Amino acid sequence: MALRVPRQEEEFGNWRAEPHPFTIEYSFMVLEELRLHAEEGFQKIPHGGLEVGALLLGTFEGGAVRILEWRAIECEHAGGPGFVLSEKDQAGLADQIQDCASAPELRGLIPVGWFHTHTRSGLFFSPEDRAVHQRLFPERWQIAMVLRLAKDQPPLAGFFVTEPDGHMRCESSYMEFGVRANPTMLLRPRRASAAPRPEPDAKPQTPPQHERRPMGVRQSWWDTPPTPPRMVADSYAAPAPAPLPLHPPPADVLSDLPTGKFRWRLLVTVALMLLVIAGAVITRKSWMGATEPPLALRLEEVEDQLIIRWDLHSPAARQADRGALEINDGGVRHEIPLDEVQARSGSVTFIRQSEDVQVHLTLQAQGREPAREFARFLGGPVKSRLATELEQTEMEKEQLNSDVERLRQALKEETSRTQRLRGSVKNLESQLKQAPPP
Repeated sequence: MALRVPRQEEEFGNWRAEPHPFTIEYSFMVLEELRLHAEEGFQKIPHGGLEVGALLLGTFEGGAVRILEWRAIECEHAGGPGFVLSEKDQAGLADQIQDCASAPELRGLIPVGWFHTHTRSGLFFSPEDRAVHQRLFPERWQIAMVLRLAKDQPPLAGFFVTEPDGHMRCESSYMEFGVRANPTMLLRPRRASAAPRPEPDAKPQTPPQHERRPMGVRQSWWDTPPTPPRMVADSYAAPAPAPLPLHPPPADVLSDLPTGKFRWRLLVTVALMLLVIAGAVITRKSWMGATEPPLALRLEEVEDQLIIRWDLHSPAARQADRGALEINDGGVRHEIPLDEVQARSGSVTFIRQSEDVQVHLTLQAQGREPAREFARFLGGPVKSRLATELEQTEMEKEQLNSDVERLRQALKEETSRTQRLRGSVKNLESQLKQAPPP
């Protein structure tokens, strides 16, 4: 069994892949703003929305790329809703990179890479993306970040980096991580380098006129009909309806009502029921707000090593001061305590020994209810090292037996040939003795 816990800081997330000599650190506030930027594009049109992109700004010092700021990348979407930069878009991005170098609010920040979303495909780096990266981000330490958005699924992100030999793994990221909503970051003071937010237009806008199109002309995907304006009520108040007259109930009904103590008990019971229902309605929002987001516990296998992952951005993980993993590996139980750093790291590596592994994760924090989740992994059989060595020894033994048998057969044939040669020599000697002298 082996444990591997990555380091996690409070304000920055860390990403590190083994083949690469540098670490990527990303600000949680910038990550939340990028997620909102991606969600805004995702909601613009139905069936996948618009894919968007951004220029990532930060620093590169001491072997670490740190993402501290971002700026949206303009894309005309000439080929559809996907984020594919045309020649015009690439020229605009090149100008944007040069403008950032002279912007006073971005002093000390440099372009460290770029970001874009996928809404209709998996998390990968396309050949078009690779060409843009080589042209506009030629440094070995400049990175690319891809965020995949899908309906009813949490966003998934991954970094793509250039390896020391110049190669870039494009089919998938070395390590993917979930990006969950973190609205508390938006409550903090805005950065001096942050882009200004658009001011709302105070003037009422006239409803857009629908364009008349000839029959048989099909609209493009971006020519969606404008949304009709929402009607706003006038400033004057409508006259209140006249109250309905209340008439007393008939005398025969009043005579049938219970009297005395039973009537008071009935009234008290009804009043208590109404108070309970009213209290439930009033506190419904607080009940719903107290529900903790899931930890998103999942198990991934890499070369017989089981990587136990959970969402390190969830409130339970970010505030945890301890935890525990209960692992049932084919009937063999393992209890692994987690300290504060391990509980907030979001991943632990476990070497499985069976086909069925069940994992219970518990995260605890001072003054909070423990957060618990369960996950199960069903995989193929795992060969132990002893079994692998025995199998390799048996194969070598069979090979040696085969070689010995081949050598024996060759020796037998050589002995037979030697005996034949000796017979031939004896015959020649006999013939020479019988021959008359010259």
